[in-house]
Amino acid sequence: GAAAPGEAVHIVGALAALAIGASGLVALIIGPQRAGSATQAGASAIAMLIVAVIVGNPDNHGGQAGVIDPAFAVLAVPPLAAALLAAPWRGWRGGGDRRLLVLSVMALGGVWFGVGQGLMQRNTWPPLADPHHQAHWWAMSVLGIMIGLVIAGAALGGLGWRLAATTAGASALVVGAVSLAVPDSASALAPVWAVAAGAWGLAVLIETWRNPQERMLST
Repeated sequence: GAAAPGEAVHIVGALAALAIGASGLVALIIGPQRAGSATQAGASAIAMLIVAVIVGNPDNHGGQAGVIDPAFAVLAVPPLAAALLAAPWRGWRGGGDRRLLVLSVMALGGVWFGVGQGLMQRNTWPPLADPHHQAHWWAMSVLGIMIGLVIAGAALGGLGWRLAATTAGASALVVGAVSLAVPDSASALAPVWAVAAGAWGLAVLIETWRNPQERMLST
């Protein structure tokens, strides 16, 4: 146990993924007309479904017991259903932000990271690693894929887009900072990537709040 890597990055990553997904869902439940929150909740759900397929359904002794783990897939059902039922086009105000769209494309590195983390979870079940459903790498995989999708949705505009962009940008910034502070933690980004993630997150936050009146959209 003493030689095991720390869990600081896993804890921060899991909390970040939860913050992004839950804030969009809660905001959408409160205001079903919030198109930006609908895309945030929907993008978060899609990320979870993608990762569920990558990880599969490993059993407790190694190997695969199925294509997908229902215990993980079911987490995506409420936000996805809420996003679809909200009919976000009813609350759309047009506009959008091409700079955020460019930043979402730049987040493809996060997708690469997310796929790698998902495969780590898939290939290191007991007796090699965590017990079933202690999904440390699963959470990091969701975060890596979720951030780019959420920013792409935020780039389309709609009520609630700033909440989506702020949570995603802040998450990248914090994960990058913690990776630099605790480089020996499991899933910690290499220094150059940690700096890149932090810079990207900061750029997202600056662009999000650069001109509060632009596009006449608000959180």
